[in-house]
Amino acid sequence: MVPFSSQKYPLCRTTKILLFLSLLFFILGFFYITNRYLLGEIESLNFLSNFNLNDEFNAPAFFSSFILFYSAVLLGKITFLKRRDRYYYEWAGLSFTFFYLAVDEAFSIHEGMKYARKILVLDKDNALYNDAWVFIGIAFLTVFLLVYLRFLKSLNKRVQSLFLLSAGIYILGALGLEIIGGYWEFFQGKDFIHAFLVTIEELLEMFGIILFINTLLGIIEET
Repeated sequence: MVPFSSQKYPLCRTTKILLFLSLLFFILGFFYITNRYLLGEIESLNFLSNFNLNDEFNAPAFFSSFILFYSAVLLGKITFLKRRDRYYYEWAGLSFTFFYLAVDEAFSIHEGMKYARKILVLDKDNALYNDAWVFIGIAFLTVFLLVYLRFLKSLNKRVQSLFLLSAGIYILGALGLEIIGGYWEFFQGKDFIHAFLVTIEELLEMFGIILFINTLLGIIEET
């Protein structure tokens, strides 16, 4: 596997800015949960609620949606550059997928998948009642990997490794910590640990997408 610091695709200025912003949102989000759960909500720090990583329609949520949309745009550009490539439609499919993820992140569509509870016959006594969508996500991911397996094998080893690494980081946050956080909330309630798990979850998602963006920028530069 190629490390994150690969000289083939060094961190560009855009990636560094995005990483800085993601770390800034993480730090402010951490201060928010510290103030809420450990400090008794000091009034002068109430402005930190604007940086709650588990909330919608705030700066961190907009940033997460933006980097997904930016990924879709970059994938669209690569699709155009590779319009005569054998895997043109796979690149176009990736662009569409990330556009959907950006919309989903902006409006939390996945969290409203109530039908997932009915399909899985989950009730409120189940620890994953509020996170039933993760099973739909796992099913989609499995199908997606099967469809894109040949495409992944066609990539050069460096790009393939970076794609898998960024996907792994993102999935660890989006699905892995989502499940862990769901269980913690069910058995322990919404406390500091639960809020911290959610904050780490969002940070991993951001890191995964930013690494992916850095790789896409490298591909565009050499195409």
